Parts: sequence; structure tokens; C-alpha cells
Amino acid sequence: MKSKKIKRSEFVFFYHKNGKTLDIQELLKGKIQQIESRKMLAFPVLNGEEIVVSDEEFEILKSISITEWVEFNENLGFTLEFLEKFASVGILLFDNGQEEFAQYIRKEDILNKSKWNIYAAFFHYLTKWSKVDVEMVTEDYEGDDNMDLYEQGMDNIIKKNGVPPTHFHKINFENRTMLPLEDLSDDTYYQTILKRKTSRIFNKNISVKLETLSTVLLYTFGCHGKYDMHKQLTLLHKTVPSGGSLHPTEAYIL
Repeated sequence: MKSKKIKRSEFVFFYHKNGKTLDIQELLKGKIQQIESRKMLAFPVLNGEEIVVSDEEFEILKSISITEWVEFNENLGFTLEFLEKFASVGILLFDNGQEEFAQYIRKEDILNKSKWNIYAAFFHYLTKWSKVDVEMVTEDYEGDDNMDLYEQGMDNIIKKNGVPPTHFHKINFENRTMLPLEDLSDDTYYQTILKRKTSRIFNKNISVKLETLSTVLLYTFGCHGKYDMHKQLTLLHKTVPSGGSLHPTEAYIL
């Protein structure tokens, strides 16, 4: 008999939404009247869609652990139908071997190994393109098998949505001016820009020298000049622009 272990996803937000809606019963009588409405919404990061949840369902969901896997049985207080409903949208994680549910287990594992901040993950996945999903791959998951999975996922997206526009946009003009390309291969500044990349996985065994950290902070958040516009107003000059030279940011080392 296959294992049926469950737990709740760590990457789920719940929100009480209050507002007004039309009173349908009064509308059927020919009257337009608004009534107060209240509903609970769940925002599973793994799925990227908002899900309406009843108060009874919310009480059950919040009782399910987000840290410990438990074996499913109906003595837990909910049915298999309930479990599959919320496992199919990434609110619950259901380890029963079916791909429909396994995809969310993999995604949660990747988010945890990538050290995603929960609020950053919420913003990223709840604001990305709707109904378009690509298997997340991190440095820990590189390899032939995972690249095959990535290629398969991209093939499925193109098959479903069509071939995307060309990466270089072309417009035919009779009169065009070709811009010169300067060779800056020996310029250390431009080489630094070209080497820039985003990383969410860090080696905790490698430390940064205090001098290096100081230099990075000086040329990103550091002040390189000031101008006293008023006895109560001083403007700062930094390496990055800011509206009104206000620079409403502070850097803290954690």
C-alpha cells in the first residue's frame, strides 16, 4: 500500500477580504441593493492563483502542520476529497506518488533550498504571468535529467501558447544609422557589468573580507557628497539616483 503523507505548504498566505456586492435576491425582485460581503482567500505561492476558502475549510487547513509529514487517514478530521482539492492547488502537499501533487512538493523543496524569503516568493509568484509556468531549476538541481525536464516544460508551453516573438525585434527602415561598437574588452568596469548575475544560493563556508564589504557598501549606499539647501534640509550625493536626492534607503548588515 502506497504511503499517503501530507502537510501544509509553508508558502501560503490567507487573507480576509471585506467589501460590498449586489444582493442577488433583491436584484431578482428588480431592486439594486448592495450588501456587505466577506470571504477568505488563500494565496498559495506554489500555484500562483488566489483560492476562495470557506471558514470551515480554513479552520481545518490551519490545523495541519507545515513542518511535520503525517500519514493521511480520515480520523484527522477531513476527507480524501478535501485533501485532493487543496493538494491540487498547492495549499496542501500530498506525497502519494501522483505527478499532479508531486510537482508542488518539488517546488517547495526548491524554494527552501534556494533560501527564498517568503515575502519575496509571494510577490514574485503572485505577480508573474498568469497561467504560464516553467519548472524552477536552481544550481542544486542542475544536471541532464533536470535539463530534459526543463526542455520538456518549454516544449509544452510553446505547443500550448504558440511560438513566442523573436528575441530581436526587427523593423524595416530605408534610412538607418548603424551605431559603432566600441571594443571595451580590456575595460575592467564594463567587464564587471558583464559578469553580473543573480544568485539566491550562497556558500556559507566562504566569508567576505571586511575591507571588501566596506568597499561594496561605500560605492552602493555610501555618501560621496552633501549640499545644505536649508538649515533643516541636507541633500546627499550617492552613486545611485534618487528623486529629490532624498535617498530614503538604509543598508544594514545581517
